[in-house]
Amino acid sequence: DADAMLPVLAGLPAQRKCSSGISMRSLLITAGSVAAFSGLCLLFLRWNRTSSLLVGPSHVASEGAMESLAAVNGCGANTEDACLQLGGCTWFTVTKPCPACHSWVNDIDSLTGCRDWSPVNYCRDQIYFGLLVKSGIQDPRNPTFQDAVRHFHVVQGVGAGKKGRIGHMCNVWCDFNHCESQVQVGSVPAISSKTSAADAKPQCGADTKDKCLKVAGCRWFEIREPCKLCEDWAGDIEELTGCRNWSPYEFCRDQIFWRFLDKSPAAKAAGPRSTDFIHVVRHFQVTQSRGSIGGPHGKTFFCDVWCDSTHCEGQARANNSLMRGLNYGGRFVPENFLGLNGTGEYLFKDIKKSVDARVITPCDIPVRDGRKRMARFLDDNIKPEHFDIMALNGFNTLRLPLGYWNLIDIPGTPDGPPDVKARWSNLQGFMKAKVYKKWIDRVFNFANVSGLKVLMDLHSAPGGQSGAECTGCDQGHTDAIFFLGESEANINHAVKAVKVMAEICAEKGDVCYGIELLNEPHNADRDTKHSDGIMQDLARCKLTDKPCNGLKYMFTQPQLANTEALIGHFYLSMVSSKTVAPIVRPSYRQLLRRFYVKAIKAARKHMDDSKPIVIMDWPAWLEWWQENGKFSYKEFGHIVFSTHVYDFSLTASVGDAQKTMMRPLDILRNFTLKSGYDLLVTEYALNSHGSGQDEDMFDYNSFADWYVHQLSQVAIGSMIWNFDSYWSAWGSVASNTVGNSLMNWQAINANFGGASKGAGQSASKDKHMRSHTQTQVQQPAHRRQEHWACVTQRSDKAGCRGSCAIFGLLFLVVHLLW
Repeated sequence: DADAMLPVLAGLPAQRKCSSGISMRSLLITAGSVAAFSGLCLLFLRWNRTSSLLVGPSHVASEGAMESLAAVNGCGANTEDACLQLGGCTWFTVTKPCPACHSWVNDIDSLTGCRDWSPVNYCRDQIYFGLLVKSGIQDPRNPTFQDAVRHFHVVQGVGAGKKGRIGHMCNVWCDFNHCESQVQVGSVPAISSKTSAADAKPQCGADTKDKCLKVAGCRWFEIREPCKLCEDWAGDIEELTGCRNWSPYEFCRDQIFWRFLDKSPAAKAAGPRSTDFIHVVRHFQVTQSRGSIGGPHGKTFFCDVWCDSTHCEGQARANNSLMRGLNYGGRFVPENFLGLNGTGEYLFKDIKKSVDARVITPCDIPVRDGRKRMARFLDDNIKPEHFDIMALNGFNTLRLPLGYWNLIDIPGTPDGPPDVKARWSNLQGFMKAKVYKKWIDRVFNFANVSGLKVLMDLHSAPGGQSGAECTGCDQGHTDAIFFLGESEANINHAVKAVKVMAEICAEKGDVCYGIELLNEPHNADRDTKHSDGIMQDLARCKLTDKPCNGLKYMFTQPQLANTEALIGHFYLSMVSSKTVAPIVRPSYRQLLRRFYVKAIKAARKHMDDSKPIVIMDWPAWLEWWQENGKFSYKEFGHIVFSTHVYDFSLTASVGDAQKTMMRPLDILRNFTLKSGYDLLVTEYALNSHGSGQDEDMFDYNSFADWYVHQLSQVAIGSMIWNFDSYWSAWGSVASNTVGNSLMNWQAINANFGGASKGAGQSASKDKHMRSHTQTQVQQPAHRRQEHWACVTQRSDKAGCRGSCAIFGLLFLVVHLLW
């Protein structure tokens, strides 16, 4: 009961009584017991599930027994219509094309036809577990495995004397700890086994590319140039081209990659790592319309092949995913945790952080010697050899974070509280904006010599777009303390800073890739289903005397008047599907949109429409921008969206690290497919897998190779944070080594948009193969401060499980001792 639980969650005295007369103390003891027992059971189930995935359950351990079961046909009809007229009979079918299904199951007829099987048992035993055994795949999160499972459908009649039928689909459901089979009841239409996506006429009727792209939901599939091998391997090429409503990802994986391996002996003999195979696959291209966004060109994908040391897969890449990027951060907006040259030696030497701040930031450096410190710091950390290293490692674009004080001089300071204005005055007092220009020019000049492009980024706006370290002025216990929207003057100052970036971009010509309007606005979350960041902000704001301005954009005043109840409501929504989470209002995004409109119009006075202007927001907000952005090419020019993808859950194996990234990758893929905008990932990192020291055996190189190529499917490019850092996981390009892994960025980037022939196989320092697991993951001091790369919101946490068990047991022990 939500009303009964809220006082507990709000921290009211345990002596209070519930209406039933049960003491709150007893209730807490019971809750602790339930948590401990439930958590231990879930831990056991997780271990048991893992074991079953390795060997299969007892009823499928024997493949012969499974096939014998599948061979039994309890119903005699050989058509769907005839089958559904027989009482107790169900029609089982597989949709085509599914090369993986046929390659894993020799006799596909043994799993289809008219049967008296239970759909639940069928999807669980013969499909889910059966395909795991036959394919040899150990992880059911594997996209190819999940797609194969979804090809199996079940059709049932609606009952005697009634017309119609219900179609079901086998599916896979996974949380953070395990996967299981599911039947999506009534979720799909009845499908005849004779229907084939490849055999059917084009699902969209247009016969030309231009006409096709005007039809909602249709994409144009084609071969980019004459290709005799394509025709030889594919057979009837018209089956794979034309106006269709197919997904580019499924097309490249199933109808191109798998089809060639399954249908063409020549392709199979050549193998997916061969030059011929890759060359043929790359000829297939998909174009989709940008819809109301418009523009001179459609959004395109091309099919490609990616391989690590163990397997290959077909992928659809954004056609202009040629950006191989990295961040040149921490220079103009220094961040203490990065530990660049001179950080502790002189930049922050003898500097004390503000009383309320979590860490030292540049605004804590007094004006009296700030210029001397900052000038030396920039000289020491902008070097021509840095750009040579970038180019040598295959990078072609760098992102340059800038603070507003590097670009414009403000009379006084941005609007805000007096104590914060004094700290901003320090920032602006180091030197005039025109003095910083020589170091900005230096970056562009070095980049030009090394053949690199530069994306300028407004990393810190006047008043701060959040209260985080990366704004140059950490504001205290929470990132919800910021003042960009406190006055129109602050907004206008930010527009002027963007205008100066546009002027510099125009001056630098082709060396300038474009400009990014703002870095990491506050509030990475829209709900608490996958992150507790909102609850942390609410709780921390309760402890500070400063006004948490950011919360007023998220909640109403009545809600904020009782934050304990609001936290309790959010918590219940996390643990119970019956409780709907409070709505997080989009007021801040609406304010940002007004700022972006003004800033883009100011910038376009200096930049061509074709030059990208980038709007950054967190993955959770991309859907909102998709629906509410409305930045048409005609009015605003080429607008690109960007996002940052971080995860701070400790994952000490490559497999676990890959699993944690699946949800954000799905969000990015959905945005790419459904919006008219291109998408960039302007920050990601290799954090939270180990200490990064010699004893760390995580295979960072293999993970980076996999991750970069995953991002290339959902975005036109990605940029690792950062080029360099004291912590190797945050500066893997300059360090060249993270933990025990040698980083082969050159091989990763050389195969970008192609097939990596073993680039993902990392070499260890002692040249021996090492385990991907480690028994203990050490956390450096800056991690304990929860402040890595300006992302204080902890990322996806699905459920409590083990932590519930530990908490519950500790709770009982403490209570019994008491």
